[in-house]
Parts: sequence; C-alpha cells; structure tokens
Amino acid sequence: SVTKKANIWDDFTTVEGGLGTDAFQRYTLDTNKVLSDEVAIRFNGLYTEAEVPDRAPAEKRRTGALISGIYQPLDELKILADYYYARSDDRTDPGVAINRATGKVDHDIKYVGQSGLDFQETGADIFTLGFEWELGDGVKLENKSRIGSTENSYIVSAYQRNRNTGADQTRSFAGWQENDYIGNQTNLTIDKMWGDVRHTVIVGGEYANEQTDAGGYSITPSSVAVDPYHPDNNAWNGTKTRGAKTSSLELETISAYVMDTVTLNEDWEVFGGVRYDRFDYQLDTAERNGRFGVIPAANYEYDDGFWNGHLGVVYSPWEHGNVY
Repeated sequence: SVTKKANIWDDFTTVEGGLGTDAFQRYTLDTNKVLSDEVAIRFNGLYTEAEVPDRAPAEKRRTGALISGIYQPLDELKILADYYYARSDDRTDPGVAINRATGKVDHDIKYVGQSGLDFQETGADIFTLGFEWELGDGVKLENKSRIGSTENSYIVSAYQRNRNTGADQTRSFAGWQENDYIGNQTNLTIDKMWGDVRHTVIVGGEYANEQTDAGGYSITPSSVAVDPYHPDNNAWNGTKTRGAKTSSLELETISAYVMDTVTLNEDWEVFGGVRYDRFDYQLDTAERNGRFGVIPAANYEYDDGFWNGHLGVVYSPWEHGNVY
C-alpha cells in the first residue's frame, strides 16, 4: 500500500537534502495540493547517489517518484490512484573473498569492477487504481487493481583465483530479467455487533497474472588479470552484448478467503480464517550450453490448488502491549 497518499485537507510542500562522506547526496520533495473539496494530488520525488564506503569506484544511484491522487465525491466514497516510478544505476560491489589457504575472509581485497563493463540497472513502473466505499451499517467495500513492470539487468565482476593456473583474475556474473504483472483484490468488510459480541468479517478474492522473461549477456573477454589488493578498474577492454531470452515463465493465481475477528471484551480477541488458492504455472526454457554439454529446450507445466488457514487468540491486559 502507498503510505504517502494524497489528502483533501492539507496543502504542504517539504524539501529535504543531505550531503555526506563518500560523495553522498540525497534530495527529496513531498508536496500535496488540494484542488477542490473533492480532489487532491500529491507528488513525491527522490534522488540519491553515493560511493560504496571505502569501495570506490563502486557506487549507487537512485531516482524515484510517486504521483497519487484522490477523488472523494461523497464522505462514504473515495477513488484513489497512484503511479510509482523507480530507477537505479549502480556499480555493484560483490564484497570481499575468502582466502582458500587460510579459510578466512580477506578484508584487504578491493573492489575489482571494471569501467565499461560493470553495471546494475533496475526499474519499476507500477500503476494502481482503487476505491473504498462505506455502504453503511458497518459494511465497507474495497477494490484495488494494479498493473506494473519491473526489470533488472547486471554485469558484476568479482575476484577469483584460477584453480588451474593460480592466476588472479576477475569473474563476471551477468543476467537480465523483465517482469510484467496485473492483479486485482476485492474485499467486503462487515464490522458490527452480533448480539453482545463484535465481529469483523472480511470476505475477499484476488486475481494475479505474472510473466517473467530472463536471459544473459555475452562478454568478450570474459575476464582480465587483476591484482586484488591494487586493482586496475580500467583493465577491461572489449564488448558486451545482451542475449535473447533463455526462459519465459507465467504464473496465474485465483484466490478466495474469509476471516473473522471476534472481540469478546476489552482484553480478549479470537480470530480465524480460511483461504483457497488455485494456480497455473508454465515455464519454457531455451536450449543452452551447460557444464556437461548441451541442455535441450524444455517446457514445464503445473497447476494445483490448496487450502490454508489461521486461528489465534489475542490477550491485551495492558494499554500498550498484548500476548497472542
């Protein structure tokens, strides 16, 4: 859920910034604008970057934004929408290595990532639309739909000692992944007294579809000689090419659930619920080279359903504490 939602009762703008060691800088903007008694919008922005402490030129860079809006034509009805944007552009540090001769971590090993080669870029674009409707007599209907995409691409160099030659060199870890998904959740909440006991019942359903493609990179040369204690971070000179997808996954899930929280008195609550999930899974993998030869293309499919549930008791004898 979004914590920085637009509101229709307050105009404000907050700007913050920070500077620090290791080239750290961070700036944020948070502004809410009431357009009318029924409509408001809110914008949050973020930019930050910094070197990894004592591991330069390893670095991190982040850009983010959130735009949210609210339309409340009635006291009982809210329509909410938001768009989330995030990007990162890093040179990821895989950390130090274990000295195989001593079996201990060697903290003197430096960052060996290579300029022109190493990177990690991630992104997210997510749009959400929903409503909250107070139907009266303790009954509330909520619906939320979301569509989004995320991605992660990386080439990360780490230090390794060649087992055959004993040479100190880099080793690259590389890959990319793209994920698209759509989902919907609907909840009906009934919160009322039944006799002398308060019941809070939630009945709901969910639908989700997620599709993921993944692949790798071709790197030439795949490694370079390196002194792990005094590395040359500009030693690599070659080509890197993003490859075609090698796997494609789709997962579809439909769920339904019901739960009830029974408030017996100020000290005691009893709660329980059941949920049923039905899923359909499919994975396609392309032909690829493995350690022991060619691995043929394959298709995997599986579908099933299952029940799960929960049951519990909460005892709250204190104002700021409980036992459950």
